This record gives sequence, C-alpha cells and structure tokens, in this order.
Amino acid sequence: MTIAFLTHPDCLLHDMGAHHPEQPARLQSVQDQLIASGINSFLLHVDAPLATHACLARIHSARHIAAIENAVPQTGLVHLDPDTAMNPHTLTAALRAAGGAVLATDMVMAGRVRAAFCNVRPPDTTRNANTRWAFACSTTLPPLQMFAPEMVFVSAGFDAHREDDLAMLNLTEADYAWVTQVIRAVADKYAQGRIVSVLEGGYALHALGRSVAVHLKTLADL
Repeated sequence: MTIAFLTHPDCLLHDMGAHHPEQPARLQSVQDQLIASGINSFLLHVDAPLATHACLARIHSARHIAAIENAVPQTGLVHLDPDTAMNPHTLTAALRAAGGAVLATDMVMAGRVRAAFCNVRPPDTTRNANTRWAFACSTTLPPLQMFAPEMVFVSAGFDAHREDDLAMLNLTEADYAWVTQVIRAVADKYAQGRIVSVLEGGYALHALGRSVAVHLKTLADL
C-alpha cells in the first residue's frame, strides 16, 4: 500500500550541540538507509508544512505556546529543561514536525494514502517512547482493540534497539518488524489500515536507519 513519507530540511536546523544524542544526523541516517535498502522509491515524499497557530491551540494552551515562542534565542542555546535546548531555528523545526503530523493525518483520513511516516524532529518531549514499542503487545494493543480505533497513531521510538545505549534494552530490527505487524493487524481490523507513525527516539544512527527501514517495509507490505 502507498506510504507517505513526510520530512523537511528545516528539521535539520534544530541542533543542541555535537555531543547531544538528539542530532540532525538522525534524519539523514533514516533517509540514507531507505535509499540503500531500495524502499525510498516506493514512498510518496511530501514536504512537512508549518503547523498553524490554530492547530497548536487545539492541543496546547495559549500560555504554553507563548512561552515557547518567547524562549527562542537570537543566538546560541537556551535550555527548557536539562535534556531540551532551543537554538534560533528550533521553533521552525518544531512547527514543521507538528505540521507534518497534521498533514499526515489529513492525508490518511482523506484516503490519499493508507499510512504515513513523519521523519521529523525535534521529537515530542514525551518520555520513554521506547517502552511503547517494547511493551506494545502486552499493554497497549489489547486495550487498543477494545476501543476499535478509527485510526492508529504510533509514537515511533527506536531507542530500545540493542545498539542504542540510552534505553539499555535489547530489541532488534526483527522485533520492530513484529510490533509493526501487530499494529497493522489492529489497524486493518478496525481502522481500514489507517496508521500515522511519527519518529521519536533512536540515537544509534545505523540502528535507527535500519529499524525505520524495516518499520516502513512492514507498513508498506514490501
């Protein structure tokens, strides 16, 4: 089935320094592996637009939005918390990431594609995205089937890979393929196959690229 792949060069401009694991090279490692694996030509490539203020306001309070906008530095970095910093381009990158997720949802709901993957950053600040993958079939998926979802959203963190030191778990590409198959089964049964997956964690670059590639290959049934 057709899979939309949404990204934008602006997402590369968010940079928290050479030693921070959440680095621009993450996006390029994904795209390089998609080319190397031959999957790239099967994807519908779409530029992620900027999220509108109206879209943001449906999720976040006006106070929160204003606080982020006011925190953007003219130069250098400003830290929002010990793990998250902004440079002058971070807000634009974040608006592309949010806008990509919104457009992906619109495309899937309109039937233009059956599923979409957003190769965007900065990631959502939700912690422990890797645990969603690691325990999806024992905790998340049974309740998900009870709700008979009309659409399935995946917070796609790949830092549970055994080559990734941050999560200290031991998943492989085969595990990500299996979880994706189970997610697809739920989406096929209840949601006409409609899935939107958004990149979250994953910091071992080669492992990230391979894991996303097998995720997309499984989503596309290639």
